[in-house]
Amino acid sequence: MERTELNGILTGGSIEQYDLDVRRNRLTMVIHVLENGTLSQHDVLFEKVSRFTYETESKSDAGERLEVTELWVDAGPESSATEEWDILISIFDLSHIRIQCSSVSLDGEPMQ
Repeated sequence: MERTELNGILTGGSIEQYDLDVRRNRLTMVIHVLENGTLSQHDVLFEKVSRFTYETESKSDAGERLEVTELWVDAGPESSATEEWDILISIFDLSHIRIQCSSVSLDGEPMQ
């Protein structure tokens, strides 16, 4: 899968499940996307996570709406000083997740 496709596929979706497995350095997400009346489920896997940060500007306590507003691949392994993926996920309520990892796959297909 091409990295340019990732944003288009996941934008507007809701993060329904997530699991940060510190022992395995792995982050998994299940994202549901409703488009044209069809609900799709996408499994995203970030492996060998070396950095995970969560920042928010939201004043809300709700936290129930984890809608992906944008997903940016800031750097791929070939252009990164650490040879890792650098990904930023923006969420509806002005929150951001930044992930650095060795590999990313969507629905079992590795990102190129």
